[in-house]
Order: sequence, then C-alpha cells, then structure tokens
Amino acid sequence: MLFRSWRTLGLRGTRSNDYEAKDLFIPEKYSTWRDSQPDRRETHPFFSIPMLTLYGIAFSGVAIGVADACLSEFMKLAESKKGGGPFAGATAPLSHNAVVRADVAKARAKWRRARAFLHEMFRETWSTLVAGEQPPLQQRAELRLAITGAMKACTEVVDYAFTAAGTNAVFDGSPFERRFRDIHTLMAHGQSQMSNFESAGEALFGTEPRNRL
Repeated sequence: MLFRSWRTLGLRGTRSNDYEAKDLFIPEKYSTWRDSQPDRRETHPFFSIPMLTLYGIAFSGVAIGVADACLSEFMKLAESKKGGGPFAGATAPLSHNAVVRADVAKARAKWRRARAFLHEMFRETWSTLVAGEQPPLQQRAELRLAITGAMKACTEVVDYAFTAAGTNAVFDGSPFERRFRDIHTLMAHGQSQMSNFESAGEALFGTEPRNRL
C-alpha cells in the first residue's frame, strides 16, 4: 500500500513516499542487509560503501549545490539591488557596499572549505575501497566530519544569502525561498545532526562509536 506522505517544507521534488506491506512473509534465506559483505554479489568498490555513508555523500552533495546556487543568485541580485529599499535614498548597488563584499567573500570561503574537505575525504575513502580494504576508524571519522560539517556550513551560507537578499527572498518562486526551504528540510535528516560530531570525536580518540559512522 502506497501512502502520499511527502508533504514537506522543502525537497518537494523528490516525490518520496512511504509504503506498507501486510501479511507478507519473507524467508530468511531471501533476506539480507545492504551492508552485509558476505551477501555481496557485485565486486565493484561502490557496493562496499555503507548505506549511511552513501546517504551522507548524497545529502552533503545536495547541500553543496543548494548553497552555491543561492549565494550566486545573491551576488547577481547585489549588482542591481540598492540597500535600504526604495525610500532609503541609496544610489549604489549592494555589490558596492564594503560590508556586503566582505560577507560574500567570507561566505564563499566557507563554501569552498566545506567542498574541499568533502572532496578530499571522498577521494581518500574511494582509494581505500579500490584497494580492497575497509576504511579505518579515523578515516570514517573524518569523512563523517566532512559530511556533517559541509551540511552545517552550507546552511549558514544559504541563511546569509536569504537574509541579505531582503524582501526579494520571501516571495514564492524567488531564487531564494525554495533553496531556503530545501536546505532546512535537508538539515532535519540524521546526517546533519550534531550528535555526529560526538561519534566522530569518539572515533578520533580510538573508540568505535556506539552510533555507526
């Protein structure tokens, strides 16, 4: 039975749904777990990536794209929008304002740092998997830091662009409102929760965390 349950603040385009099966028995020999290495039939390294890690890679990638697009839209707007609204008497566009320039530069640097750390950890983890090995504890911890840290940083970038755009951001269909909704819906997922930092910290001290990385 399919339920039309995906009525959310953001990420509406995913068309996600719930389903339920009743009175359905599946023998154990026909069941498995996505991360069960003995049950694997494909040898490609991709299938050695744990399911939660795959979610994290996907979610952080979406966050990177949303933040990049939102900040770019604000920079385009800033070329023509004058600060303070139509009655403030401002004659120069926002892009000429020293504070706006500095804030945009800091937001861009934050985004680039998040993206660079993600790419670094993706490459390291993939190299480990291609070599036929499982990522060691510290590598898993740093990958988790890159994933959750990127999602948090990208939310801060989107929040900045949304706020700096002023009233241009609040109208349905603006380049900002959907991205604001999407990033905050994304942040409700477990991949972004601050408890991930605790688990990563446990791992960095050499202890296998209670919550899987």
